[in-house]
Amino acid sequence: PQPLPSMSDQLTLVNVDAPWRRALLLVPVALTLAAVWAAGRWFIGNTLANYPPNEQFARAAERLAPSYVMPRWYLGNLLLRAGRDEEAVVELRGAAESDPTLRGPIFASVWSIFDGDVARVTAAIGGSPAVRGELVKYLITQKRTDDALKLWAALSPQDRRAQRAAGDALVEALLAAKRVNSALSIYREASPDGARVATGQITNGGFEDEAVAAGKKAFDWSVTPVPQAQTGIDPGARHSGARSLRVSFNAPSSIQYANVTQLVAVEPGARYRLEFFVRTDGLKSVASLVVDVVSAKTGGAAIATSAPAPAGTNDWQPIALEFTAPQDADGVVLLIRRQPCRDEACPIFGKIWYDDFSLQRAGAEQQRGAARSAAAAGDSAGDAARRQPVR
Repeated sequence: PQPLPSMSDQLTLVNVDAPWRRALLLVPVALTLAAVWAAGRWFIGNTLANYPPNEQFARAAERLAPSYVMPRWYLGNLLLRAGRDEEAVVELRGAAESDPTLRGPIFASVWSIFDGDVARVTAAIGGSPAVRGELVKYLITQKRTDDALKLWAALSPQDRRAQRAAGDALVEALLAAKRVNSALSIYREASPDGARVATGQITNGGFEDEAVAAGKKAFDWSVTPVPQAQTGIDPGARHSGARSLRVSFNAPSSIQYANVTQLVAVEPGARYRLEFFVRTDGLKSVASLVVDVVSAKTGGAAIATSAPAPAGTNDWQPIALEFTAPQDADGVVLLIRRQPCRDEACPIFGKIWYDDFSLQRAGAEQQRGAARSAAAAGDSAGDAARRQPVR
């Protein structure tokens, strides 16, 4: 490697006045001193036209400390102020590659230069996958979700997994726009557990994994704590597998409960059958628990509601219901809730367990059976025809 220039030579290169040079030589600073000096001179000057040496200082600092990002950042801004946009973009691109903390303001500057032309912005500064991932997030802030989707799709599968923060931001934006299946697709690409999530399927239906706090995962059980209703995983009770979800009530006064949910991607207009198993121990209340299916797009009233859980003490028993997904929505929310109380005083005591949630297309098995029967009938007819004598 080339030997580093002496401090005196560095200061001479950036045109530091002699009295300042003598003072600075007394200070034991590193090579980046030239860059710091250039920054100070940049802040002193109001514009490049009013103080022409600024560019000289910044370029000298860039040569002296090529691994230090700030000279490129300062130089890019100087060139922008001078109206030399193409040169500015070259410097800003290098700064964006080197320092993630500068990417936001750099994106804003280049966005303004190219008047929001995503293709030109991407070509100008979207070099590395890391920068493109940050640009995905910036596009979301500009309400350009479809452009963010296209940029995300241009990343390799490996880069998508590496840019998980950008994927999470894109999932959040798509869910906010009620585009559940699009969000699911991104979630499958970016999340470590994305492979276990699919359209028309319940995630962690047997509660073998931990339920999570509200808002932590897009496609999993979400539990919101509430006083007098302890909700959690029970490793000591199960219908199958190793665990189940238990809710323990000890509420001598009225309590509302709608605290366990899961977002499920579905096909609009498709017919589904939801099945799960419940068990109770000393459950006492005039208002029991039900499972609602609610449109992820509109919320509001339930599309379908299960039969209430049985009061008292009961072993595991199945509960099933069918529903048709809305034509205008590609997602539903499963909601475990308590029925409304008629009286102001509405206590609830006891325990209830849930396990083995499953979702299937309604009539799918019957359709497969009908197809098998038709195929068998066709084979029989063919056999009969082949047995007929030829005349």
